[in-house]
Amino acid sequence: LAAALATESVRNALAVTRQRAVLNGVLGSRYLLNAPGVAGPAADPANGTSAGGDDAPAGGLRLLGPVRVAYYPDGDTAGTPQRTYLAERAAVDVFTSRFDPEPSIDLRLSEVTVDGPPDDPAPAVQEDTLTLAGLNWPTRILSEDLANQTAAQLRDRSRESTFATAPAVVDAAGGLDRATAGLRRSITAERNRRASSAVSCALLLVLGALLSMRLKGEPPLTVYFWSFLLAIVTLIVVNTGVNLATSRGGVPAVGLMVMWSGNAVLAGVIVALYLKVVRH
Repeated sequence: LAAALATESVRNALAVTRQRAVLNGVLGSRYLLNAPGVAGPAADPANGTSAGGDDAPAGGLRLLGPVRVAYYPDGDTAGTPQRTYLAERAAVDVFTSRFDPEPSIDLRLSEVTVDGPPDDPAPAVQEDTLTLAGLNWPTRILSEDLANQTAAQLRDRSRESTFATAPAVVDAAGGLDRATAGLRRSITAERNRRASSAVSCALLLVLGALLSMRLKGEPPLTVYFWSFLLAIVTLIVVNTGVNLATSRGGVPAVGLMVMWSGNAVLAGVIVALYLKVVRH
C-alpha cells in the first residue's frame, strides 16, 4: 500500500508538471522530462506487458509519447543539455524503501533516439530500450514517511480524497485488509493453541495418574500406551483447529471450538476414569 500511495503521488506530480518535470540524478545531475500525459499502470516497453516478476517494482506508470528527456550533468536546466532522449513511449517505475522516505524513480524508455549537444558532429544513436535509474523528485513529494507507517496509518491515508479513487491504491488497500485479517486470525489461533497445549499437558498428567491406579495390575507400558495414544489424538485435534482458524475461507470460531474440543474429550475421559477409580 505504501508503494501504491507513493506511485499515485508521483502520478499526480507528473500530471501537473509533465511539460517540465525535473528529476534529480546522481552526482547533482538533472533530467528535464516532457510528456503529453500520464496514465497507469506501467507496462514493459519492450513487449507491452505489465511489469512483473521477482525484480518488478512496487508500482509504476505509463507516460504518453512522444517523451523527451534532456540530461544536464551539472544540474543547470537553463543551459544546453549534454544528451537528449526522444522516446516513442516510456514507463515510470516507483520504488519505496524503509531507509529512504522519498520514492526512487526509474524511467524506462523504448524506441529511443539519443542525441548529443548541438555542436556534437556525432550522429544520433538508436536504442530499443533504455533505462534511467535511481532518479528522484527534486522536492519532497510525500508529506509523511509511508514506508515506515503502520498498517492503520496507511489505511487512513488511502481514504483521503487524493487516493480514494485510484485503482492501484484501492487494490492495495484491499490486499492490506486481507493480510491484516489473516494476521489477526493467526495471532488468535496461536494464542489459543498455546493455551490449549498447556491445558492438555496438565490433563495428560492427571490422566496418567488415574490410568496408573486404574491399571495397577497391568505392565507400565500399558499405561504409557494409553496415555501416549490420547496425547496424540489431542495434538491432532488441536492442530486441526489451528488450520481451520487460520484458513482464509474458514470460520475462526469453528476452528477454536475444534481446538478446545480435544481438551474437552480428554477431560471427559478423566472424569470417567475418576468415577471408576472412586467406585472401586
